[in-house]
Amino acid sequence: MISKSNTPLKELNEMELTKRERYYSVEFTVDELVPLYHFKLWNSQTMDLFVLVKEDSEILNRLEVGRVLKMKYYNDDISYPPEYRTTQINNITKDKDGRFSGHCLVGLSILPSHQNLQLN
Repeated sequence: MISKSNTPLKELNEMELTKRERYYSVEFTVDELVPLYHFKLWNSQTMDLFVLVKEDSEILNRLEVGRVLKMKYYNDDISYPPEYRTTQINNITKDKDGRFSGHCLVGLSILPSHQNLQLN
């Protein structure tokens, strides 16, 4: 992998992790149509980054695993401006009997900023 900076790759990964830990919420649209969806970000021992979506929400019909979207991330410190990040949907899991019963967990991965993918 070729890096355009003098910062070692390990250090870049640690900086990305630190940024991700500060993100509080995310907003995005699907197919560039309204409405704009805004979700609180969660993490757990089994899933690094996810949002909760009610299992009867209309947006679930338009989300699919592997899809890449441009998402706007909000920091937990309002002195930092929001950031647009290219994000991939990793999984969509229905929580039947757990803490988030009645919801689906939508796993997200923020793609490296140097990765140029076409947004769906």
